[in-house]
Formats: sequence, C-alpha cells, structure tokens
Amino acid sequence: MATDRYQPLITGTTIILECYRVFTGTLLVVFVSGVCNGKRCVPYENFNNGDTVYRVGFVFNFLTLLCFINLYRVEMMREHKFNHYLRIDPHAPTDSETVGKELVKLGEQRQQNIIKINREYQNVGAVTIVAVVLNTAISIYVIVNGYLDDKAPTILATNTVLLASKLFDVFMSFHSDKNILTSSYRRQKVQFNMVNPDKIMDTRKIEVVTAP
Repeated sequence: MATDRYQPLITGTTIILECYRVFTGTLLVVFVSGVCNGKRCVPYENFNNGDTVYRVGFVFNFLTLLCFINLYRVEMMREHKFNHYLRIDPHAPTDSETVGKELVKLGEQRQQNIIKINREYQNVGAVTIVAVVLNTAISIYVIVNGYLDDKAPTILATNTVLLASKLFDVFMSFHSDKNILTSSYRRQKVQFNMVNPDKIMDTRKIEVVTAP
C-alpha cells in the first residue's frame, strides 16, 4: 500500500513536529520567563537568580524531558515492529479475538516480540505520565511564587496543554486488550489487524500465545 511505503517519512515528520511541544511542555520553568529588575528574564538569568525551589523545578523539568525522550524511543521501536510484521485492513475485523487469531500466523517468537514491545510502551508511558504530573505541579509552584509576570499564566497553560493529547493517547493504551495494536503516528488513529503476508509462518503446529 502507498500509505505503508511513505509511513517512515510520515512518522519522522510527526516526531520532528512533536519535539516543539515536548520541549516547551516539559521545560516549563526554563521557557516561562520570570521578572528580573523589572524586565523579562532569559533562561540563564532565571537559573542564576533562582532559589533552591527553582533549581528543584529545573531538575524535574529535564528529568521529565528525558522520560519523554525514552518514551519516543520505545514508541518508534514499537511502530517499526508493527509496520514490519503487520498491516492495516479497514475492511477486516479489529476485535481482539479475531486479531489474536491473525497474529498466530506470525509464529510464537514474533508474537512474543510484539507483546513485549507493547508492554514496554505501556510501562514507559506510565512513568512519563507520573513525571509530567509531578513536573507540572512543581513548575506551577515555582512560577506562581517567584517567576510570574503578566504573560506567564497563558504561556504556562499553553505549554501544558500541548502535552495533553499525547498523554491521553498513551493513557488509553493502558486499557486496551493485548491484541489491540493501535498506531501512534498515523494521521488517523488506526489499528493494525492483519499480518504482513511476507511474515506468515507455517501455523499448523503454532498455538495462540497468551500474555501472563
């Protein structure tokens, strides 16, 4: 399919565009200017003039950014594996049972690989969500109590909301069945529900693998 041929380019472009919202949404105390001698501070002035609470927020900002970088790393590995082994057929069933039977065609090892990367994505996503919640709370405290100017509330809200849709997609993956394999980078959220014909193995002695 033409869509599958250009999917790596679509995925790469999407990641580049998301870099902006990740940096501004995680480095809140860095990008939200404070007030220094009646003027707007630049980032290094914020750090130099900041107290211990500010530096704690600064550290949390970068730890959260690292969590997001790790999330995207796993997400790209997951998407690559899905595109390599699976296909999307809008006319085929997408329920867990039917897709599970389709996955049998891959063989046990490949099924386990798909289950493993999907579970890793969920685990890393959970850590990232917790990090973002803590980071946002700490950053709000820092900004409101020491670095607030007239434009800060709008910038803070905008930067935080930029991450909301991404985190919502990650959160929704926690509640899906192990065979509900939704793409993270397609322009429209679609589910992988068919095996790549080139990856089909002899299934006469293969049984469905169930996750513990």
